Amino acid sequence: MDHLLIRLVATRLRVAQRAIRTRTSQGGNVSDPAQERRVVDRARRWALESGVPPELVDRLFRELMESAKSGVVRAAPTLPRSAPTVPRAPGLPSDGPAETAPMRAPVLGA
Repeated sequence: MDHLLIRLVATRLRVAQRAIRTRTSQGGNVSDPAQERRVVDRARRWALESGVPPELVDRLFRELMESAKSGVVRAAPTLPRSAPTVPRAPGLPSDGPAETAPMRAPVLGA
């Protein structure tokens, strides 16, 4: 299960970075505070529905978004940023190589 979670995080980062690159290639900023707020609000609703502490999900999604933005900025440091970023949580890795193997759905009961 933990391995699947890591693979999902890697996929989430790649998708977010692709969206950021698309937005910046069309003249937008790396940061989009309104979109980030919508993402966090939606994740918090899902957390509440699933019995997961919404504060945990809030921190997790903010960290994922910051990691995606920092990965894009490192790759192209001239991209504009529209707003200050949320500080990185201590003890979390900055990011790492994304796994490229196709993701398979878990087999329940296995």
